[in-house]
Amino acid sequence: MRTDDKGRLLVLGGFGQSNSLDGSPPTTFANNEGWHDDTSDGPVRATVTIGDRVLEAEPAMVVVAPPNYGPGV
Repeated sequence: MRTDDKGRLLVLGGFGQSNSLDGSPPTTFANNEGWHDDTSDGPVRATVTIGDRVLEAEPAMVVVAPPNYGPGV
């Protein structure tokens, strides 16, 4: 994450890469032993400064994932 020259928050995800360390094929949709991916997710916190005021934004979660990503709800 970063901000642009106008102070807007930018969230940059991965490149859609996944692979196994030893070349083994996946056996399920998720949590395959020895596999990794660059799906990006996690908590986001921000401090906003306007003049001499400092504000803490509400924390949030972000997920940058492929279009068919849909964990169980």
